[in-house]
Amino acid sequence: MIDPALDFFHRKPKFSIARFNYPPAIRRFMKLNLELAGRIAFIAGLIISVVAGFLDIGGLGILVLVILGVVVGFLNVTGAEVARFLLATVALMLVGSVVSAAMDNAAVADADVIKSILSTFTAFVAGAALIVALKEVFAITKST
Repeated sequence: MIDPALDFFHRKPKFSIARFNYPPAIRRFMKLNLELAGRIAFIAGLIISVVAGFLDIGGLGILVLVILGVVVGFLNVTGAEVARFLLATVALMLVGSVVSAAMDNAAVADADVIKSILSTFTAFVAGAALIVALKEVFAITKST
């Protein structure tokens, strides 16, 4: 007879992914893959934002950035980081608009490149901020 404390398949699960009960080792592996996917999405969004400063990525590229931002919002930002992330997002959007306006008035050689990088990175972060803000609103309404 198998010891019930060691039997992963016949005890009540504490965690379930998509209605399947996986052993703890597989659950840890799945969690690591989600963390890796979130990191890759962030790095890809950052790289695409910088590349967009030098090349025209068009509307489809902006859509890809927003989708990557949504992925980052779902996978990377946890409950403890929500307030800091949203504050940083608001600051980034304000700085982006102020720098863009300042670049219009100043005679800077690479103003278009800097404005393009800031605007595409803002689009990327806006997708993440939307998801994080919605998750926080749902958490607040659920707790009251």
